[in-house]
Amino acid sequence: MSTKKVKTAEVVATEKTTKTTTKPAAKAAPKAVKENNINKVTFSLAANAIDNAETVAVLGSFNNWDLNKALFLTKEKNGSFKGTIELTKGNAYEYRFLVNNSIWVNDEKATRFVTTPFGVENCIIEA
Repeated sequence: MSTKKVKTAEVVATEKTTKTTTKPAAKAAPKAVKENNINKVTFSLAANAIDNAETVAVLGSFNNWDLNKALFLTKEKNGSFKGTIELTKGNAYEYRFLVNNSIWVNDEKATRFVTTPFGVENCIIEA
């Protein structure tokens, strides 16, 4: 009697018994990133950019526009917001600020913009 190798949580049937075999999910191999391929990019939003800003998140192509992966900026003493992220050098990324989880704001310091299919402009940053 032979048993088969199975994927996570598949049921293996034998002539006499049925059992569930669970294997841990395979871990993704870490990507080798050389420090000289990374640029630290600092995002900032001026205090006067929007009234009553309590939180500012940076969402973009570098985090799949996913709020759970967003860079949340730190509020400075002067009321501005600031934060740094590492991005792969030589790539261009689209991004926007999300203020108070409800208001999209563009970066007035962005050097380029691209119009989206939704009729809004995203900022472009090159790392």
